[in-house]
Amino acid sequence: MLELSAYAAANLGVDSPRERYMPKRIERMRDLLADHQPAFLVCYGTTRRRDFETIVGGPFDSDSFRLSGQTVCAIATYPTPRFRPPPPPSF
Repeated sequence: MLELSAYAAANLGVDSPRERYMPKRIERMRDLLADHQPAFLVCYGTTRRRDFETIVGGPFDSDSFRLSGQTVCAIATYPTPRFRPPPPPSF
């Protein structure tokens, strides 16, 4: 599983160089994928789709898959709750 997170900070209001190391991280992950050639790679989250496409060597297809060498790559969305229970009754 691969997730690209920004540089750590307490919250979004904190002035932090969030993207400072991202190009190096992307390059390193691309190298690791090429060197180790796992059977599967799941890229977690779609907001960094272009970065994931750089890592896997090109765009994902319409079903969110790509073959990178012998590695089957997929991009998956973050799980979000689809059901929210109704608020409790007021008495």
